[in-house]
Amino acid sequence: MRVYPEQFLQQVQSTKPLFLVFGDEPWLIAEMKQQILTKLRGKGFQERICLEQDASFQWSEVRQHWQSIGLFASKKLIEVRLQDTKIGQECARLAQFVADNPNPDTCILITGPKLSADKTKAKWFKSLESQGYYIPCLTPVGTHFQRWLDARIQWHQLTLTQAAQAQLHAFCEGNLLAADQALLQMRLIAPETVIESTDIETWLLKQSKFSVFQLADALLQGNSARIVDVFQQLLREGTHATLLLWCVLSEAEKLQSLLFAHDRGQLTAKTWQQLKIWSQKQALYQQALQRLSMVELNQILCGAHQIEKLIKQEGRDVQASLLHLCLRFGCDATAVSWSPWLSWD
Repeated sequence: MRVYPEQFLQQVQSTKPLFLVFGDEPWLIAEMKQQILTKLRGKGFQERICLEQDASFQWSEVRQHWQSIGLFASKKLIEVRLQDTKIGQECARLAQFVADNPNPDTCILITGPKLSADKTKAKWFKSLESQGYYIPCLTPVGTHFQRWLDARIQWHQLTLTQAAQAQLHAFCEGNLLAADQALLQMRLIAPETVIESTDIETWLLKQSKFSVFQLADALLQGNSARIVDVFQQLLREGTHATLLLWCVLSEAEKLQSLLFAHDRGQLTAKTWQQLKIWSQKQALYQQALQRLSMVELNQILCGAHQIEKLIKQEGRDVQASLLHLCLRFGCDATAVSWSPWLSWD
């Protein structure tokens, strides 16, 4: 059964033998582990056995602990911490073993890195999920981050004006730990007052934590202000220029391929699949295709290759040139004075 982190406390009433916590957001994973431990302790699970996936790890250890009597308590939790997700056959066997050997006094918690879509659809994972709860802990972005933030504000029993919520969103987007710490700070400073946007500016430093994937979304959306905000924050966080350049090149090349296929009447589901653009992102690319022409995309790619040459051959500072290039994706790109043969600063 798939349960999202914000729904866990409301939806999970009964105890199943398996809890599967996988994702790329450390704060969410830690929070979910704590919620699971709290829930199980309330049901009498006092003993906890932790197993790490290292060179000596064997899945037979999990099965042995499942069948053994607890040393310190009648109910126990076996926690398995995975370093990778190359575990298909072993997990399928574990799921079958748990199904064949029911033990109401033992639960298994498996944590690990983010699972790709094909792995969550694999037979081995489906067999695991059927025995328990799968809780994906992925970093929320965009509207998902806003929903997460709204839920945390409510959980901390705080009242923020709409402007204050927008300010907090801008300060902490992508950084769940910073956002939760900020809300905890507000709870201590102003537990029973309405918090204004000016309070947010006074109390907090800008702590947004972006990835190049947020920059890619901003480029496709064509929101120049958003592009500048994400780009500058990535620089503050120490993101290397080559990674930012890769993002620009990747998106421009995908858009060029899509536009070429569209002009030839060959833009099909197979095209999206070959470019690894999944359904939830296709609207962003279609939005960009309505805004950018083949000439403009060729200019962007030409500029990107010039910047790549400056980085690799001359080691020059290209931050200003890179931002200038990113803004060519914007809705107001025509306002950006630019030529593909520009001598970059």
